[in-house]
Amino acid sequence: MLKINIYPAKEGDALLVRLGNDEINLIIDMGYDGTYQNYMKKDLQSLSAQSKKINLMIITHVDQDHILGAITFLEENNKKDKIIDIDEIWFNSFRHLQFEKTCKPLEQDEVHILSSIINQNKYRRKIDGLHDVTVEQGTTLAKLLYEGSYNWNSSFQNGAVFDNGDDYRIKINTETSIILISPNIEKLNLLARKWKDKLESEKYGFIINSDEIFDDAFELFMKESAVEYLNQNISKVEDIEFSKLVEIEEKDKSPTNGSSIAFILEYKDSRILFLGDSHEDIIYKKLYDLRSNGYNLTFDLIKVSHHGSNKNISNRLLQIVKCQKFLFLTDGSHHQHPDLAAIAKITYNFKNPCIITNYPHPKVEKFKQVAKINGYDFNLETLNEIVFE
Repeated sequence: MLKINIYPAKEGDALLVRLGNDEINLIIDMGYDGTYQNYMKKDLQSLSAQSKKINLMIITHVDQDHILGAITFLEENNKKDKIIDIDEIWFNSFRHLQFEKTCKPLEQDEVHILSSIINQNKYRRKIDGLHDVTVEQGTTLAKLLYEGSYNWNSSFQNGAVFDNGDDYRIKINTETSIILISPNIEKLNLLARKWKDKLESEKYGFIINSDEIFDDAFELFMKESAVEYLNQNISKVEDIEFSKLVEIEEKDKSPTNGSSIAFILEYKDSRILFLGDSHEDIIYKKLYDLRSNGYNLTFDLIKVSHHGSNKNISNRLLQIVKCQKFLFLTDGSHHQHPDLAAIAKITYNFKNPCIITNYPHPKVEKFKQVAKINGYDFNLETLNEIVFE
């Protein structure tokens, strides 16, 4: 059995994947503080009480709607009475980016600049999913991983989690494996360039070394990707032209989204594509290459990238895969996702696909009428759990 617990994370992601009789357990992002405290914590405690563990925890990238719950969780898990054991954690921080790092100590003004970045960009926790409270200590995920001495990216020799072009599987056990889709080194270099440009804008010739203050400043500066504004408020069915939505092609230019970890999870005969917030171009290229080498791109479920943004999906991508179930994770509060153009593309390319959301979306319900008028249809379900026998 393969079970996916889907947790309320506002506009973010938070998943717990259980395989078999909870023999293998994976965390994929943890949403906000309230996501962990109000929903995930009790499930993790229940697993621990059964002498189960988290085999792999994946934090796809540094955006706060994926990371804040993980920070709160690790703060508690680092204490003597830990919540649950963790075999390995995947997360790319400053330490994993390709910089020429010197042994020269930072100058005082550079320490001041990095400290200012930290203070100006402190996380704000959503305690109940609604109300923000500033994190006074500026705690970061990287700092907690250092303190907890976790196996951090150990499957990659403690280096960056990225696809180096090899088609190898990372084995979790004899029945479970992962094929990495994103990021590649080019996407990580774009993220590194954004950070280096920030430092150079503050001081020419900024010293870059391995001081842990860089991890904190980098994470806090990168924590929010660019906001997208979509005008998709539907009052009448005739407001939408289905065919035009299908044809809209856009591109996500956010370096943080480009650095997102995306992968295929294989369990027995099941394949699930978890896309995080990854870019369409890297997803398409990797999947195309896999197919060219004989890999079967039939999936039981696709977790759609970036909460259903049209900038992270395309007709060409959908035309090389086979799937009938598509998962959109968002309440639509921040970016107005899911994007109706993304749903139109899925509906156009697959016969009667199932669109699964973790929050109700009235605009998507209305859009079903638009699709039907144009000779297309899709099923719509709002779920907090998906089970494959």
